[in-house]
Amino acid sequence: MNPKGIDVYQTKQELRKRAEALHRSRKNRHPAAQHSDTELLIHELEVHQIELELQNEELRVIQAQLESSLEQFRDLFDLAPVGYLTLGREGIILGANLTVCSLLNVPRNELTGSSVFTLAVADSRDALFRHLRRTFQDDGRNSCEIEVVRRDGNRFYAQLESVRESRDDDSEFQCLTVLRDVTERHQQERLIHRQANFDALTNLPNRSLFLDRLSYSIRTAQREGTRLALFYVDLDKFKWVNDTYGHNAGDRVLVETATRLLGCARENDTVGRLSGDEFCMLLPLVGSPQNAGLVANKVMAAMESPFHLEESVPLRIACSVGIAMYPKDADSPEALLKAADVALYQAKRNGRGQFAFFTSVLNEQILRQQTLGLQLQHAVTRSELMLQYQPVISLQSGRPVGAEVLLRWQHPELGLLMPCEFVPIAESNGAIVEIGEWIIREVHRRASVWYQQGLDLPTLWVNLSARQCSSESRAIRLTNVLKSLGDWFPKPRLGLEITESDVLDVSDPVMHMFNLLHDDGVAMSIDDFGTGFSSLKRLRQIPFDIIKIDQSFIVDIETSQKSVDLVRAIIALGHSMGAKVVAEGIETYEQRRILEDLECDLGQGFCIALPMNHENLAAYIASN
Repeated sequence: MNPKGIDVYQTKQELRKRAEALHRSRKNRHPAAQHSDTELLIHELEVHQIELELQNEELRVIQAQLESSLEQFRDLFDLAPVGYLTLGREGIILGANLTVCSLLNVPRNELTGSSVFTLAVADSRDALFRHLRRTFQDDGRNSCEIEVVRRDGNRFYAQLESVRESRDDDSEFQCLTVLRDVTERHQQERLIHRQANFDALTNLPNRSLFLDRLSYSIRTAQREGTRLALFYVDLDKFKWVNDTYGHNAGDRVLVETATRLLGCARENDTVGRLSGDEFCMLLPLVGSPQNAGLVANKVMAAMESPFHLEESVPLRIACSVGIAMYPKDADSPEALLKAADVALYQAKRNGRGQFAFFTSVLNEQILRQQTLGLQLQHAVTRSELMLQYQPVISLQSGRPVGAEVLLRWQHPELGLLMPCEFVPIAESNGAIVEIGEWIIREVHRRASVWYQQGLDLPTLWVNLSARQCSSESRAIRLTNVLKSLGDWFPKPRLGLEITESDVLDVSDPVMHMFNLLHDDGVAMSIDDFGTGFSSLKRLRQIPFDIIKIDQSFIVDIETSQKSVDLVRAIIALGHSMGAKVVAEGIETYEQRRILEDLECDLGQGFCIALPMNHENLAAYIASN
């Protein structure tokens, strides 16, 4: 609109009509009236003058509109939510809006004329240079991300989107760049990446990232003809820490373990947490198995220092380590990890707190155990399991007071297998739970026959696997099996044996379940006493009737005074706690005589009676 309120278009139309009318009237005039042409000319000039004035007014209006639009553009440009930069070919800042000045904390007059490369941190300058070069070389839009430093020293991540300015003349091209602060997005991406690749508790690489690094190291070793070592590290008795001190304490142990392992690692080594209390160490360029053994000894030494979970309770937690070497043991990440896991299994079998190297013989043993594990799943249904009984006698009277129930596996191909050959496998794959329930049902069936026959056998002792009492739900399952059998018999009484080493793993609810079973008439025994390092406080919580001295203390009792003193102390401890004491593994008459002199209550072993089937046990009891 005309600021003066003149309708320019309407006025011009009226003037044109008047001018045309004057022109026609001039043509049609009589010659005598030609003297008025001068007046017409003057009139036309006036019309043209009005037209020119209106055109000038139009130009002024357009100019005012352009200036207003330009001012609005400048306001929008300066206050836009993103930063704008105009850059020269060499990266000189030719123009900038207020937003980018605020982001950088630099006044516009100082920013203009400076180099854009001074804004980027050193590690981002190469990326910025390549970005500008691509932008000036083609007409497309280019994008990159760089880290930018503000004047106050704070940093943020910026996304640059640039396009070369199109020009019709021969003047130098300019780069038009949009700058956005993408720090929050970048942090979210880093968080997602960390969550996907690192363990949240220890900040170590997780299984996925560790396997990626292992794959890369194997490819590098293959290309360069070098060797690497893989450690599989597992904490011993970590479950007991969680059950005794709580999961927060267990987490502190895991964090401290990660710190100690990192302290044993070299700059190029990788320490990762695979799951639970399982860690791995990757040692590229290890050179030889001897060097790997040196690092393993360093790890074992680091783990020997006590963990201070509470100010007054320094806790010692050992670890076991399995070691596999590339390329000797395996040539792929999965195979190498499996080999290290096999070696770890062997280290635990050797007694925990040790390390072991993978060997082909060990692998064959594991394959055999895996085969046995699969076959063991069907041993119960195929009636391949059988029970034998080893009498327990009073050392003073020589009379049988019970028998320990021993499990055997009549394998269709391998013949008769002893428990040490398959029970650990059954415990690892969970089959021991079903097998343990079968044993109790079979013992109940046999006990009912003996009860009807009047067999004078006070107690049948059944070994209880740690798996059967590892949780409250399994203890309840065991109790339900016992309840399903109905009332037990006055004789023989049922006895349950749990090894001393497994006492530490028993939770408080399971301990309560033991007390309820004892109240219902089930006898309780601590087996392999002296080998489990359990606390007396923990032992007091179990309502045991019997403690059994491990045969490792009996084997040299004839020649070692120290063994005699240890056995005497165990007997005195058992008696002080109101329990009877059984000596296992008595193989000579001299061992039996010494134990009688030490006032040991009961005994069992080859010197007394060999394991036998139920028929021979009945005959043995009848004759004694």
